[in-house]
Amino acid sequence: MFFKSFLLSLANDAIPEALDVEQGVYRVSDRFIHPEELYTAGHLADIVFLHGVGGHPIDTWQASHSDESFWPKWLEDDLPGVRVLMIGYRSELAAFQKRGDMAISLRALNVADMLRAYGIGKRPYVFICHSMGGLIAKAIIRSTGTDSSEPFNTSFPRLPKPEGILFMGTPHRGSHLANVLSVLCGTYASSSSVGLRAADPYLFELQRGFMDAAARIHIKIYAEMKPVRTMLGLPGIMVVPLESSAIDGVETVPVDKDHVALPKCTKRTDQVYTGTVEFITHCLALPRIGLATNASAEPSA
Repeated sequence: MFFKSFLLSLANDAIPEALDVEQGVYRVSDRFIHPEELYTAGHLADIVFLHGVGGHPIDTWQASHSDESFWPKWLEDDLPGVRVLMIGYRSELAAFQKRGDMAISLRALNVADMLRAYGIGKRPYVFICHSMGGLIAKAIIRSTGTDSSEPFNTSFPRLPKPEGILFMGTPHRGSHLANVLSVLCGTYASSSSVGLRAADPYLFELQRGFMDAAARIHIKIYAEMKPVRTMLGLPGIMVVPLESSAIDGVETVPVDKDHVALPKCTKRTDQVYTGTVEFITHCLALPRIGLATNASAEPSA
């Protein structure tokens, strides 16, 4: 019992929003919606948010319990005509958390099916991803290529490629924290934590296939530069170091935040928010399709 409590405490220190989540697609109004409500929205583009392992479609992106800090809602206000969707899926760091778990490649199939049901791909769209959410998006994009090794790739229609993808603290080369958790958990290690281990062969293969399929897709990276403080009296945990979050040849912006704080914004002048608005505007050529932004981009470095 103590061992399980220790592992849960370590995991929750690094990812405290490890809450139970109802799988599905959410609008920024923080409620579940049905497909028939979406097709009449008249929007011109989609922004799709994907949280990471143990994350939550709302809390991952919200700096406080106040709805005013839920910055995806700001995007619909600042970019009229854009539909913002939050994807919720179950994941866990240890099997005894019993929230539900799938390997990254299988979760990508699961999420892709939800996206198709909600009309993603019928209009231009952009992925905004935190942590493992970026790996799921990469697997989805990889399946659009001609040299995909994702399982069952030919058994379902492929999503059109997004216009862009923004990664926040995504472990492209894995995380040493996942290695530690996998060793400590042993047989309790979840598929997610095993798949996030540093130097995992699947991650290297996923990166190769993603880059082959990502031609003409705009890519930007925000990298955490602070360790997550723990409540166990242990040294801070650098969940995804710069060498793992960066991709060669891709704009990588170091940010003075830790892994948990990276996807949260407290005000519209936050560098992550202004940079995200600028990125979306660039990807979707918003002035050209009649959309406007009232948020100005700050320097990204």
